[in-house]
Amino acid sequence: MGALAAFRYRERDTLLHRLDPRAKLLLSISLILFLWIRADLEVILLAGPPLILLIAVGRLWGDLRGSLRVYLILGLILLPLNSLLYSIYAPTPDENSVIFLTITQKGTPILGELFITRQAVEFSLTIYLRLIFMLLTVSTFIITTSLDEIQALLFKLHFPYFFVLTMGFAFRFMPTLAEEAQRIREAQMVRGLDPNTGGFLRRYWKAVVPLVMPLLVSVLRRSVMFAEALEVRATFVQPRRTLMVKPVFKKADVAVVSTSLAFLGVSFVFLLLRPIL
Repeated sequence: MGALAAFRYRERDTLLHRLDPRAKLLLSISLILFLWIRADLEVILLAGPPLILLIAVGRLWGDLRGSLRVYLILGLILLPLNSLLYSIYAPTPDENSVIFLTITQKGTPILGELFITRQAVEFSLTIYLRLIFMLLTVSTFIITTSLDEIQALLFKLHFPYFFVLTMGFAFRFMPTLAEEAQRIREAQMVRGLDPNTGGFLRRYWKAVVPLVMPLLVSVLRRSVMFAEALEVRATFVQPRRTLMVKPVFKKADVAVVSTSLAFLGVSFVFLLLRPIL
């Protein structure tokens, strides 16, 4: 629930919320391209301050708190695992670069000697921060942009109406399905289900498996209701659609677009200087 809450629109009166969706989309794309332009930890960290500034301007710390906890747990799992795998499959390192070394029990030909190097830790941290920064960038765009603005943006980009409507439903009802799953689980616990007993696999089985079928039935029922509602309203009869929200560029949007283009220019400079840096 905490992770999905980071992909739900929050209506506020902030500078970031008032920006044109086209400006916010260009800013998000520029940040994501910058994250992918170089696989270096120093370059990835340069995207941190602009992202922190966006979150502060939009007052999004409270909305992202739950997802940050999920990302922290994910890092505690992925960072050691990626570092270990990188150390095993990378070329033989120098002795000075090894920061963790252990000898497995003799007669284990598959694992052999396990070690973690500085290069492995740096590589794993780079991949992890790139993933987290990308998720935070997408979350910042979705939290500060209403569904009507996203649909108007896609119409302006000449996307088909069926695609726009489908993606709008996906954005709108992903958190709703999470709330529905939470209600189903609470109803099952009231009726005697205790998912906190037993080992890890047993707890996972009792928490997930009884939830699948009721949630599937709920999704199918909701899909039939939406299909009937769209058919009654003759949604796909008229090919020309009108927009309830019409994005308008303002001075702040021009400043954001200029900043995004400058960020993209810096990204391409890093790309051109890749053999040198």
